[in-house]
Amino acid sequence: MSSDQNSNHTATIVKEEILLETKWIKTKKLTYRNEKGELREWDAIERTTKKSNFDGVDIIAFMKDKETKENYLILIEQFRPPCNKYVIEFPAGLIDENETPEEAAIRELKEETGFEVNKIISSSAPLALEPGLTNATTGVVIVDVVPLENKGELPKQQLDEGEHIILHLIKVKDLFQTLQKFSKQHEKYIVDAKVWTFAFGQLGCH
Repeated sequence: MSSDQNSNHTATIVKEEILLETKWIKTKKLTYRNEKGELREWDAIERTTKKSNFDGVDIIAFMKDKETKENYLILIEQFRPPCNKYVIEFPAGLIDENETPEEAAIRELKEETGFEVNKIISSSAPLALEPGLTNATTGVVIVDVVPLENKGELPKQQLDEGEHIILHLIKVKDLFQTLQKFSKQHEKYIVDAKVWTFAFGQLGCH
């Protein structure tokens, strides 16, 4: 079921003006014609690093404990200057030129967490991120990782210079409660909306 405005037009962009461009982003003023045929303006941000339909990849990585068979989710924590807070998020990163989302997921997961992918479960089409602000897209890749031999010893990360990423290995059954605890420390932490939505879905809410 969907609404239908019975419009005579499909909205489309008719003009783009670059307002500012840096190494990583550019801001644009977009002029578009809406479904009523009216001209309107919109300010938007684009990445300069886009190499394909995907800007980056988000990795939902599961690990099954060898002994207990419990499922764990791998999350990371890192300081995000635009938020001025530490963000609890999925491992993620930009996709390199001529790289598939699956290849990027394997590489980024190894770099940010040290975990190695055992099996790719699924990979999405390009998905919108903040579509009212930017045309940035991500692919969501779901993977199983090689289990730890010793849960007390996390794998060694392969971080780039200047990166500081904290690894969190969380039981899936405790995920939502754990995120709630982070959210209560709102002076320091903020949870990525994708992670919160995923955790809420694990509750089986309808």
